[in-house]
Amino acid sequence: MTNENIPPDVHQFLEANNRTFLFTTRADGSPTCHPMIGLYKEGKLYFNTYRKSVKTRNAQRDSQATCLVTTKWNDPHFRAVVFRGSATVLEGQEMPDRPRPRTGINPVPQGVSGRSNDRLKSGKRILIEVTPAEALLLDKAR
Repeated sequence: MTNENIPPDVHQFLEANNRTFLFTTRADGSPTCHPMIGLYKEGKLYFNTYRKSVKTRNAQRDSQATCLVTTKWNDPHFRAVVFRGSATVLEGQEMPDRPRPRTGINPVPQGVSGRSNDRLKSGKRILIEVTPAEALLLDKAR
């Protein structure tokens, strides 16, 4: 699924929200969930994590991934996007730039983001890139 194939309402939602739950598969085949901050750019979701994390090992072993991107927990009009696809581990890269989501989350302080990017470049941290096969909006008001 390319960015052009993502419906406009889903695209707008993903640009505005970053509260994400990344589902991967454990070695025994059971699902597991990782609460994350997701970054949506050009039709893909990105996650910054440590190279030795369980989610990284899961993505390397089984590329199948599902993400649930939601509004804030207390949003009176709670909505979510299910983003199913394949995960790829990217090494030695910086986080993609993008505008800050409109979720009311405070921006990451420059010192923290700088250290994180240094760790990405050094290989201590990696990016998990999820490319969608399917993306759909779940809206309880519909």
